[in-house]
Amino acid sequence: GRELRLRAPGGFQRRNFALARTPAEAFLGALAPALVKRVAATLPIPGRLEQRPEHLATFVDAAHNPDGAAALAEALPALSDGRRVGACLAILADKDAGAMVRALAPALQRAVCTELPASALEGHGRPGARSRPATELLGACEEAGLAAEAEPDLEAALRRGAELAAADPEGLLLVAGSHYAIAPARAALVDYRASESDGVGAIGRDGRLVDAAHMRLAENVLHRASLAAEDGTGAAQDGTGEGASGG
Repeated sequence: GRELRLRAPGGFQRRNFALARTPAEAFLGALAPALVKRVAATLPIPGRLEQRPEHLATFVDAAHNPDGAAALAEALPALSDGRRVGACLAILADKDAGAMVRALAPALQRAVCTELPASALEGHGRPGARSRPATELLGACEEAGLAAEAEPDLEAALRRGAELAAADPEGLLLVAGSHYAIAPARAALVDYRASESDGVGAIGRDGRLVDAAHMRLAENVLHRASLAAEDGTGAAQDGTGEGASGG
């Protein structure tokens, strides 16, 4: 419901969380409202509007198809709160980059077009996959009316994006376009540090105290169910499913 405050920003994350409650309750039984509120307020969704702790103006998102890009664009105005939003975009060659850029363009002020490192693709079992060239992404941005520049090296593109975001007036930097951009971007921006559960108990459906281990299990189930919602059943809600080829 609207009274729930989610740590994960974006309307698509709220829809995914609502979907995730169904399998979580099927596995654990009816969840105590206090537990649901606590999980909603503390559960991060890695790779989905993930705010980088070492640079709070930078967000990483796995949006890798047109529907996912549209869901991301829908979330950006509330997230930016009037600030400029620039993006580092890296997209696989077999994705509809033109449609993705067209979906994102209205929510962006500028883009740095870059490429996925070959090592990132090989390291995740995609040795035959190719990144779309940065120059082709630049062309897609120009066709969509989005100011852009090309920088094939991902780390250099991130530095350039950070420079643009830091310019007056200060804006946000978004890294998006592929799952395979997430790990290299995190490494360049400093390793991700996830928050730990504080171990506070809650009351279960039978009135017994739910200990920290049970709460972590509930969080894990909700997290996995939320990601599954994006990968399959959630596609009808927010269009972020990966599809057979991943992203």
